[in-house]
Amino acid sequence: MDTNTNTRTYFAGLFAQKKRPRKGLLAFLTTTLSMIFAQENVEFDFVTNRRLVAKAKTREGGYTKNGTEFFTNKFFTPPMYREARPYNIDNFRKRTAGENIYSDAETDALVMDKTAEDLADLSDKIDRAILLQFAYVLQTGAIPFKTQKLSEKGIVADLDYACPVAHFAGPAIAWGTSATATPLTHLENRSILIQKACGEAPDTVIFGVTAFQLFLATTQVKNELDNRKITRGEIGPRMGIGGQAPVGMERDGMNYLGYYIINGKMVGFYSYTDYYLDPKDDVTELPYISANNVVMLSSQARYNVYYAGIPKIVPAPAGMANFLPDSRITVIGTTQASQQYVSTAPNTDNNSVEMRLD
Repeated sequence: MDTNTNTRTYFAGLFAQKKRPRKGLLAFLTTTLSMIFAQENVEFDFVTNRRLVAKAKTREGGYTKNGTEFFTNKFFTPPMYREARPYNIDNFRKRTAGENIYSDAETDALVMDKTAEDLADLSDKIDRAILLQFAYVLQTGAIPFKTQKLSEKGIVADLDYACPVAHFAGPAIAWGTSATATPLTHLENRSILIQKACGEAPDTVIFGVTAFQLFLATTQVKNELDNRKITRGEIGPRMGIGGQAPVGMERDGMNYLGYYIINGKMVGFYSYTDYYLDPKDDVTELPYISANNVVMLSSQARYNVYYAGIPKIVPAPAGMANFLPDSRITVIGTTQASQQYVSTAPNTDNNSVEMRLD
């Protein structure tokens, strides 16, 4: 006999099938239980001076104090994403041509399938907002909630991770001046800067469309990849079985362009050709990675996503009856620690029901 738990597990699997797979940049993001907070704020550390070495002490020596010069604790109130759509199951109870009315089991299956599909659409929309945040961080070191008007109502403060400006030097200036530009040297220098600051050397480079064209047009790239007897890299997806990226450099959802040895590491070159509609007008199509930009990141690093609590209305716990001032108080407002919260609610404007995803 099927149980409620089994049904929910089946629905969760169905929902996962309907959702867009977490490919490309989203595949780099991780969230652990400790990154989901019950309150409205999230808390994390800006870590600096990763190259510090512990100092040797005599046996009677005291502790070395590590303070704000090593890390800075950060509190931030993130925005909420709240999506809703009409939730009407009456259509599943109608008779189709040549068939009897649906049985209860058929109706349940159709409702489950449609609910999973609608919910996946809303969840994918929120995933694209998270992807846009990550793309901004990779290209500028900040999320411009206020500057780029990424919030609909009210003002959400920009979140600046205080990354060194040199980590984001644009190739439109460094490579576009002439064919004598040295993009390979530029990438090597930037890789060293990032490794010194973050403790991890990049193994992945993502090119904007124009940036890759400028890269290929330079004499340095042609000399290094066409004429040298010592192979230090190659452009073109020719490695691996079936022309795929070599083992260890597969990036599902990104296009493999080649590789080069940078800062002593075999670094994969990729393009990420995915677009979004600008939240400012919901019309203008923009690439997540701007055409003139080059992003360097590491598949070994942790790119964390933090979630603040989601407001919800729940029945008052039984134990509260002892001190609540009135027996008619049956529900309370609280905050749930969760990445997503699904609910339905009546829409009094048109006498319908909405499915909501927070």
